[in-house]
Amino acid sequence: MRLSFKFKDVDIGDHLHAIRRPIIPVTLSSAAGKSIDIEAFIDSGSDNTVIPKDIADFLELELGKKTDEIALGGEKFKAALGHVHMTVTDGRETVRLPDIVVSVPIEGGTVLEEVLIGREPFFRDFDITFRQNSNRIILERVRRA
Repeated sequence: MRLSFKFKDVDIGDHLHAIRRPIIPVTLSSAAGKSIDIEAFIDSGSDNTVIPKDIADFLELELGKKTDEIALGGEKFKAALGHVHMTVTDGRETVRLPDIVVSVPIEGGTVLEEVLIGREPFFRDFDITFRQNSNRIILERVRRA
């Protein structure tokens, strides 16, 4: 199964032109029955999947008491762990990934404004190809034995 997305042009303010970023639409849902359609940045340099606290609150995620320290962009955060279901679709194919562990920053650093899809566990489910010059992100589902 193969999903294909265009890079998204993002104006980050200090450049003369927009920057292409690997951003894809996803649906996050929780055990509380809440869901949200949102765009998520695929971050091959991040180990964790990280969602902002306001999204975790909206989804009514049960956050664990244990906190981990994570670093994003050189800043350290204390983060609680939660679980979401993630659905990814490109309009032709749909993949549902149940029970994804997410980190939710709860203390320190700047306020996170976007969902970051890190390597764990997303990259175990997909071979990901970044085709910068043809403006595409290709997610190819990996079949595990």
